[in-house]
Amino acid sequence: MKYILQFLILILPFVLTAQKSTPQVISNAGSIEENSLIKVSWTLGEFSIATIGSNPILTQGVQQSKLTIETKVETPAFIGLVKIFPNPTSDYIIVKIDDSIDELKVNVLDINGKIIFSKMIQNQLIIPMNTFPLAPYVLQITKNNKVVHLAKIIKIQ
Repeated sequence: MKYILQFLILILPFVLTAQKSTPQVISNAGSIEENSLIKVSWTLGEFSIATIGSNPILTQGVQQSKLTIETKVETPAFIGLVKIFPNPTSDYIIVKIDDSIDELKVNVLDINGKIIFSKMIQNQLIIPMNTFPLAPYVLQITKNNKVVHLAKIIKIQ
């Protein structure tokens, strides 16, 4: 028993310090890219594990398996059932929103993203399309400056 106790007292400090080593990455490439919707971070390198001495040990062939995907997309609030008709159209578009309690904004955008028509809507709105050129358009419904519905409209003769 005395020898086992002496052995543990001599070996235990080395075992405890070995457990304190933390891996780090020595990187030769990497980047963080971010926009309003997504953030991507990547690193190409080797793990470095510190030892009791001053020289670290580099591992080889270790694949970093942690993958974190972070998105910033918000789920829009439910605004009710949206009906847009007739589509395609030559004269007008009717936008109908069932069970809407909020006042929403309807925008019509041309193919370049320029707003060519904008108006507030409660339940129903008639948009005159007869002055617009023949082209596809995007109908956008917003609530508190956040897009809650998109639809494609086609203007025909």
